[in-house]
Amino acid sequence: MRANRQFAAPWGKQLRLMTTLGIVICIGVACIGLVSFPEDYPFARWMMLLLPVVLLVSGALFLVRGYTTPDSPELFVENV
Repeated sequence: MRANRQFAAPWGKQLRLMTTLGIVICIGVACIGLVSFPEDYPFARWMMLLLPVVLLVSGALFLVRGYTTPDSPELFVENV
């Protein structure tokens, strides 16, 4: 019988750069929405604030931490 083997899911330089850029853009959109939209449009202001934050949080739920291969011929993906 084989033992469980675990593998890490390292991030490459380009993936880290693009992730950082995406986070900066989402935070920038939220900040611009708070500052630039007038008080007359509260729904638009809240959407400009909440939509980028919801995208970041929902994307973080699918972040892969690693992989495990058990005794059977399967591959388990370890998410956050």
